[in-house]
Amino acid sequence: MFDPIADEFDVDQTLDRGAAARAAENAAQVELILVALHYADLNAVVQPPPGGEIVPGIERLRVFGGEGCPPLAEFCAMEFGGRLGMSHGAAAAYLGEALALRHRFPKTFAQVLAGKAEPWRARQVARACLSLSLVAAGIVDDRVSGIINKVTPARLGRIVAAAKMQADPEKAKADAELFARQRGVWLGRANEHGTKSVIARTAAGDANRLDAAVEELAEILALCGDTDSHQQRRAKALGLLADPAAALELRSHGRRKAARSTSSAAGPASPVRPVDPGDTKLNAPAEAIAEASTDANANVSASASASASACATVDASARADGDTSADGGACADANVSRGGRPDADLSASRHVGADPQLAARGQSKELEDDLHEDGVDEDSEDSEDGVDEDVSLDRLLADIKYRSARRAPHTVYVHITDTALAAGEGVARVEGIGPMLVSQLKELIAHEHVVLKPVIDLREQISVDAYEAPQRIREWIKLRYPTPMVPWATTETTLSTDLDHVRPFTKNGPPGQTSTTNLSPVTRLPHNAKTHGGWRNTLLPDGSIEWISPRGARYLVDHTGTQYLGQVDLATGVFTASRPPPSVTLRLAEGS
Repeated sequence: MFDPIADEFDVDQTLDRGAAARAAENAAQVELILVALHYADLNAVVQPPPGGEIVPGIERLRVFGGEGCPPLAEFCAMEFGGRLGMSHGAAAAYLGEALALRHRFPKTFAQVLAGKAEPWRARQVARACLSLSLVAAGIVDDRVSGIINKVTPARLGRIVAAAKMQADPEKAKADAELFARQRGVWLGRANEHGTKSVIARTAAGDANRLDAAVEELAEILALCGDTDSHQQRRAKALGLLADPAAALELRSHGRRKAARSTSSAAGPASPVRPVDPGDTKLNAPAEAIAEASTDANANVSASASASASACATVDASARADGDTSADGGACADANVSRGGRPDADLSASRHVGADPQLAARGQSKELEDDLHEDGVDEDSEDSEDGVDEDVSLDRLLADIKYRSARRAPHTVYVHITDTALAAGEGVARVEGIGPMLVSQLKELIAHEHVVLKPVIDLREQISVDAYEAPQRIREWIKLRYPTPMVPWATTETTLSTDLDHVRPFTKNGPPGQTSTTNLSPVTRLPHNAKTHGGWRNTLLPDGSIEWISPRGARYLVDHTGTQYLGQVDLATGVFTASRPPPSVTLRLAEGS
């Protein structure tokens, strides 16, 4: 029974109660680690397959905690995670961390058992050193065991990183080389407000150049009337770089606007000098201009160190204005050409400052030269592309993006009710993003060339006779089940997710066995556990899935998530309520 906090507690008594609660939490975490170790000891063997035949996907022994840890039966993580409300991946990681503490970090583990080190900190150390050898892990153990509870988590992370390098310098060098080969760009998960993070790992020089390009476009947006904060404009600028032609055109427009502002501030413009037919400079061959421009825009990335890298996270949401320069920027490499001539490098060598008029004041001569080189007359009423210089920002971006040459196809699945569609307000769900306000759909697909496809009716049943599911069935399953239908799933269903025949497919069986009424998306380990590990599932009429583990644990998986239903006596099939947890605390065996 929960003991509520007494209203008459003063500040000191309330803090004492909080400290006691934290101590109880740590004690519970220690007990859970001991439970995990005991469970691991009970699952250190794999039953041989019937007939002794080894087939792909069969259960095997697997080391979860690193060198020096005993191997475990691979499917045991699914049973452990199911009862503790974890995905099988999180359960495998937890079991591995517990085993690593016992077998690779004995001094740190002793501190945990003595109540001198918080268990989550110790698990953090074990997780960070998973790839180290047993000897190197021992060196880290010596270094951190006495201070693990005395420093902040951030400092502990730095100490562990330094200790790893000292313990195994060759491994640290190999890891650095591996990290350089693991550069890439990833999309994070969308939040409920329709924003996503872009995560990039790239060479430091490329990151700096992208940061300069983003900054320049952000200042051009301000020059064109965007009143959002600096970071909001940087987020918009990153989105513009996804369409290089549009970004290039906006940049040219902004430079013309800056030059016009400079001319206005300086007074009446000087008379335009008549063109002299004999002026060889003005009549230089186009090939020579292109060659000179190409030379001026030579690739400068070669000067960046090949080994230098930067990891950055760019949040595309509307954030408060703040300095994020320490985090670097995401990466985009693009060689953009227009009119047959390479234009100026988007990642300009100069960095436009926070003052929107800096380009006009400090770089007017450079702008003027560039504009003459581009053949642009800054005294004309309209720009060369027909965009009115004084048009609103929204109209400007719409015109630029509409004329953009980029037409990369991209499919967007939108789930929306007829009521919300008619009213233009309400909530829609977008695949890969999540819930969005209907009004935000304009932001998602604005200025794109939209091709509407027929609505996929999820009430329609599709079936084929072959074992493999065709693309149209995979698409139906992806839309019907946004996440895999396994206990405590954490990933999203994709077109490549495993599809499980809930009623097993049989050769020479009835037609239509591969159908939307008999397929369920599953991740690979649960799929193998059902095929080879004794797990069973049943597709219910409402589309939910009931799973039963080899030990009789029942789980209901539906669109709301996972629910543990209790136990089934496998011998009799009788359902029993969940057994209460034992009251006796597990202790380590002598010598463990």
